[in-house]
Amino acid sequence: MNDDAEADHELNKLGVPEDFVLFVGSGDPRKNLDVARSAVGRVQHQMPLVAVGWSGWEPGTGGVLGLGYVSDRLLAQLYRRASVFVMPSSYEGFGLPVVEAMACGCPTLVADAGSLSEVGGDGVHVFGEAQNVGALAESIEQTMGSKTFMDALRKKGVQRAKSFDWPSCARLSLQRFR
Repeated sequence: MNDDAEADHELNKLGVPEDFVLFVGSGDPRKNLDVARSAVGRVQHQMPLVAVGWSGWEPGTGGVLGLGYVSDRLLAQLYRRASVFVMPSSYEGFGLPVVEAMACGCPTLVADAGSLSEVGGDGVHVFGEAQNVGALAESIEQTMGSKTFMDALRKKGVQRAKSFDWPSCARLSLQRFR
């Protein structure tokens, strides 16, 4: 979880603040960017929502610092720098951003939908139904309000992410093919 000073400089030039909630995904309605935006608007910790990814389905994203696509290097720095990562998606086949966030030591909050809680295991906090703005806002507050909880999510997330390495993936895939 090394900091990248050059990537940090680039993020500063893009206007990314020190404290923010991170959302990674498209503007596809099932990703629930609107839920994330509404939840962040309700929390007492005044932080913006920074969104990364293609947003072609949702033309107006008021209240969101939308960065669009960013390089892998900038994305990793965003995960390391974010106060918390949220994934309120209604459905994911896997949820790679969850693993990326955990691997970078970012406290991760996910909806109880699709594979998100299975992928995250004990390395994430499951806030409830994907459309539950109040539950997500409460989970952001809980995470931001407790250094102990935040540190536990970071530690458990990093450990959980280690279980998703490429050699294991290749070995399991080959076993399935046979």
